[in-house]
Amino acid sequence: MSLQNSPTLAASKPPSRRRKLRNALLRLAVGIVVAFFAAEIALRVIIFHSGPKASQFERRMRQPARYSDGNNEDDYWKLVCAINGEAGLNDADNPDSITGWTGGAVTPGTYEHIDEGSLGARRPVLLYGDSFAACGTPAEDCFQSLLERSEFGGQYALLNYGVGGYGLDQTYLLLKNSIDRFKDRDPIVIVSILVDSDLERSVLEFRSWPKPRLDVVGDQLVSRGLVQTNNRQYLKQHPVSIRSYLWRLFLYQMTPFMAEKRAQWRGDEAASTEKQRLNRKILAEIEHELSSRNLEHFFMVFHAEDGALERWNLFEWQERMIEEFCAEKSIPLFDTRAYLAFVANGQQEERQRFYGHGRPLLGHHNALGNLICFEAIRQGLSGNLGPPDMRHLRSLRRYGLLDSTAREQTSSTLLGKPVRLIGYNLEGRVSATETNAPHRLVLRSDELWPNVAIFQLGGETKRFTGRLHTLTNQDQGCSNIELRFTVTVDDDIVLECAVPPAANEQVLDIDLAGKRSLSLAIVGDRGAASCSWICIEDPRWE
Repeated sequence: MSLQNSPTLAASKPPSRRRKLRNALLRLAVGIVVAFFAAEIALRVIIFHSGPKASQFERRMRQPARYSDGNNEDDYWKLVCAINGEAGLNDADNPDSITGWTGGAVTPGTYEHIDEGSLGARRPVLLYGDSFAACGTPAEDCFQSLLERSEFGGQYALLNYGVGGYGLDQTYLLLKNSIDRFKDRDPIVIVSILVDSDLERSVLEFRSWPKPRLDVVGDQLVSRGLVQTNNRQYLKQHPVSIRSYLWRLFLYQMTPFMAEKRAQWRGDEAASTEKQRLNRKILAEIEHELSSRNLEHFFMVFHAEDGALERWNLFEWQERMIEEFCAEKSIPLFDTRAYLAFVANGQQEERQRFYGHGRPLLGHHNALGNLICFEAIRQGLSGNLGPPDMRHLRSLRRYGLLDSTAREQTSSTLLGKPVRLIGYNLEGRVSATETNAPHRLVLRSDELWPNVAIFQLGGETKRFTGRLHTLTNQDQGCSNIELRFTVTVDDDIVLECAVPPAANEQVLDIDLAGKRSLSLAIVGDRGAASCSWICIEDPRWE
């Protein structure tokens, strides 16, 4: 046997370079797979099993937005529920198999509103929308109460069908199923839309709770079926569908790295196309439901804080779609941005005054924001389809009601009519009263801001007459500081003057034909308490 063919020598030959490379690559691949699975397991432990003492890093990793998009995917909201544990499994308030839920003011199934009994003989105004319509403020600062206190309160009553969490699809379904409750009352319908979220929600089947899902099939809007309203049961049947959180973490990272490719892998363009097609059809169906019943209606749009004063690029197509649809169908559209921008006077930092930044508001309008946005409803009800009308906001500004000073508002009855009294730093003092023998309307003045009496007329009053003068003369210890008196009719100033002494009283004769409100405002400080009262002798309505 030759040495060259010896099996011992052949076995001892070193492995080839190619073989070494293959083994190294195999070990690397195995290592990568093991590392990937280890990282995946570790990430899942952090997401679902971090305790109350989780580190800042762990809290960041538990944010659902790192793995899903709440504007496109149910998984985002399912993750929210999973991370919240038992608290995330609670059912919605008033679950409903058609709309998903109806909130606290609407009865599921019948869609009766709890305030229907307050309508009386007044014409219903039905406001539909999400939490921006429903308000996060107490009811006295929400749109139904603002209308009640306005010049429209005698003729109209607003039933607030806004429901927190609603998408445009749910707004449509609630409108469709509740509108015929009022078919004999000739209601005015307001369809409100939060531009920066409501259209996104229409492509979701779950958003904190199970919700309806509509599809466009041919030329029809078709429901996928009744909603499973038991949250726990629904999540058991439809758990989170994410297979790899590590891959999702890469897809949803907030960096420019491979941004276009990651958007393609996420399917962003397809989701946007679906939203536009679906919401355009929902808008058309809302309009059909209203116009086929010959109901007076208009649309209004709300904005989140980032879009309050100027168009927010992130939601540009949504806003343009609503504008173009309303223009195409000749539907009146009132944009709350115009009124917010007027009060902010173009200053971006001012917008924070209109929103709440802690619980319970969390980015919704506060009382001041609601007051400003109500101007869209006011203008819609007035039938003024022209440019945004700022007259009433100018009145509110004159009265200091757009500032955060110590305003006090009370409702009363004077001269036989409902009146809203606005005063500052009154500390329980009366700002207006009526006397007999002699018959007088007496108003207190204030040093910094006008004290105001706003009478609701209802359109039937023709004139207001009386004789104006100071209650106490200068020779009785009062200073010679001027008290200024302003009369406003439907937000137009019709008289501004200094209040004369009793010896030189001024005759008042105010034309009120067809008008809804009369405001009497007084400002100034002449010293002693008795010096700052003014008097309207023999006040009369005709």
